[in-house]
Amino acid sequence: MKKSHQLNRANTHYSLRHDFNSLYKRIEFMLFCLISVVFLVTSSLNKEFSNKISEIFIDISIPVVNFASFPINVTIDLLTNFKELVQARSDNKVLKAENAQLRAFYIRSLNINNENKST
Repeated sequence: MKKSHQLNRANTHYSLRHDFNSLYKRIEFMLFCLISVVFLVTSSLNKEFSNKISEIFIDISIPVVNFASFPINVTIDLLTNFKELVQARSDNKVLKAENAQLRAFYIRSLNINNENKST
């Protein structure tokens, strides 16, 4: 007897929960439809109002997007900076070799100039 009473009680809770969820979904759908109709009507009647709503939405969404994209932007910046660092190191090696070659040419030209002056 107790088990059947508990079973009926559990079914009653499930039934109430199911009814509440169904009612909640209906109310949610009706509110969504009502808000959609209100926005459609106001946007067609008053462009300035719809522009203000758009500006408010953009003002709210920009910080959220910036916050969400921050880790991605940092990663991209790090990869870009690392690539530039590798390129700068490569360029530095080439420039050091070219600088050594130019120093050798400069010393050779100084020696030739000194030989020409002494003769």
